[in-house]
Amino acid sequence: MLNLSDRFRQNIESETPSLARFWLITRKDGVSLAYTNHDEPVAVGGVVYLPLDGFTANNTNQTNTLAVDNTEISSVLTDDRITEKDLIGGVFDSARVDIFDANPLEPPGGIGENPLAYIPILINGVLGRVETTDIDFRAEVSSRLFRLDQKIGELTSKSCRAQLGDNRCTVNLTPFTFTGTVTQIVSPIFFFSLGLSQPFQFFSNGLITFTSGANEGFETEVAFSTIDQVLLFEEPPNDLSIGDTYTIVAGCNKSREVCRDKFQNAINFQGEPDVPGNLFYANGGQGQ
Repeated sequence: MLNLSDRFRQNIESETPSLARFWLITRKDGVSLAYTNHDEPVAVGGVVYLPLDGFTANNTNQTNTLAVDNTEISSVLTDDRITEKDLIGGVFDSARVDIFDANPLEPPGGIGENPLAYIPILINGVLGRVETTDIDFRAEVSSRLFRLDQKIGELTSKSCRAQLGDNRCTVNLTPFTFTGTVTQIVSPIFFFSLGLSQPFQFFSNGLITFTSGANEGFETEVAFSTIDQVLLFEEPPNDLSIGDTYTIVAGCNKSREVCRDKFQNAINFQGEPDVPGNLFYANGGQGQ
């Protein structure tokens, strides 16, 4: 049972309670964005919550067990501080989200005060998967308990579990990193880049980062590459333009053969391709 302050309890139990919803999003870089569905700015604990039309929390699921509480937030992209580019680019990944209801005419002194002068909807949540359109976005928010559902440790796998260039892989990416320029655009995800001379599929599964133009800083995976041609896995948030520059890193499909032949790094391969799979045991020791 919530330990509510007497004055706040009187408000919510009255025939005409005064309540508004508040959202506080705190990014990993420390930047905070605070919103309310009240029609005027409201200060809570030194943070000013700005009115934002269309900001809602839907499908809220809360329990008093160790089950993961979750909700979904959505909003029209009307605030310049929440852009489609930043949402797609991961700026808001794993941001903290606090959602609560309070009296906007007598706001609480802050989140965490006791007794409570607000109703907690989801405190210390984590922003998860984000979907965007041209005009709005929708994001999943889970409580911190979701970390209890995560697997700790590793399972054996035929493919490598390291990331190309990390401290387990140890490959020096400098000789495998190249720069280029968009010279012809075929579609939002497919372009020509004259001078990109590496052979068929050299950059497939690699990373490309745009270093100029409207998509500067945007990073995505390469789906396909051949001489002078690049196909992206993901459409950039903005249209490509001729003259956009980028850096591109060779791809690794995480097979032992590519690790050995392309990167000469078989000694650091982090997979077990010779361990029999489930089918081997299901068939009584026959097949893989």
